[in-house]
Amino acid sequence: MLIEFAPEILSTKDNLNKFMYLYNLCFLHRRYDFFIDLTEVLNSPIYESLSFEDKEVIEASFNVQATRNATVDFLITNEEIKENYVLNLDEAYAYLTQPLYIVLENSYNDRHFVNALIDNFSNKGKKIRRHLNQRFISYLNGGGCTNIKSVLEEKIEAFNDLPREGSFYFRGFVLIDSDSEYEGDIKQSRTDLKNYLDGNRIKYHFLTKREMENYLPEEVYESIADNQEYIAAYKRLTPIQKDYLDIENGFIPNVNYEAHYKNEIKDLFYTVSPADKNIFRADTLNIFNFKVEFPKLFKNAAVTQTSLQKRIAHQTNSNELGDILDKINNLL
Repeated sequence: MLIEFAPEILSTKDNLNKFMYLYNLCFLHRRYDFFIDLTEVLNSPIYESLSFEDKEVIEASFNVQATRNATVDFLITNEEIKENYVLNLDEAYAYLTQPLYIVLENSYNDRHFVNALIDNFSNKGKKIRRHLNQRFISYLNGGGCTNIKSVLEEKIEAFNDLPREGSFYFRGFVLIDSDSEYEGDIKQSRTDLKNYLDGNRIKYHFLTKREMENYLPEEVYESIADNQEYIAAYKRLTPIQKDYLDIENGFIPNVNYEAHYKNEIKDLFYTVSPADKNIFRADTLNIFNFKVEFPKLFKNAAVTQTSLQKRIAHQTNSNELGDILDKINNLL
């Protein structure tokens, strides 16, 4: 994120404390890129009062940004300019001091998937990892898809004393399962959440596959002890069947498969034998405390950029995992 300080901010010493706070917020640990038009502030009261070291930093930043010609994300000024990219000093303080919240349905368990992307897609994940380590990014527990709106509303209300709608100041990215049972299955809960997020300009990504668990590379299953029968049956699935299999609960036992399941599900799993369907039942995959322990498999050494990419190679969007990291990077 590139922040520009308007020259008028440095024109009066009344702004000194707020300016120095925001300047250090940008500079320390390279949290934000910043730009000050050096040619406009050389004789300003605040610039003249700065240390030699701070002047060097501002000059170096000016030279870098002048050659990059990058787009400014936010302009900090106390002039009355009604544009979405313009913040006054108080708005800038509220917006820039908060972490970027990565909102997950279950932040304790789901973070293992996100961390796997960050650590294995090293080019796209490098900046994100640095921000995580500096606590400039924070995972936020959504408590399930239908509860995320309430969690966000609580965060947004904290900005109600500022000039614009509270959602304008909230820095967040929502990443959740699709819960889709087959390709093209869109749940009403996701549609409702999408409408809310779009209405409040909050960025998000709904996964293509059913759940985060469905992105676990096949190679990792070999490391799950005492599950040879399940692993063999899992390997017999097609890639798209692996996308929408309910790994934790599988198929419901003791029901008439033909009568109970939707035609789209029956068509998807048509090639799976009755014996294998019987293997894919709740608790057949022998992992104690599945919801907690299965996500930890994303820390397995067999999880690599190559194996993760292989798991999505057949998708219409075969760059989905990189796209998730791009969306996060664009908010930093």
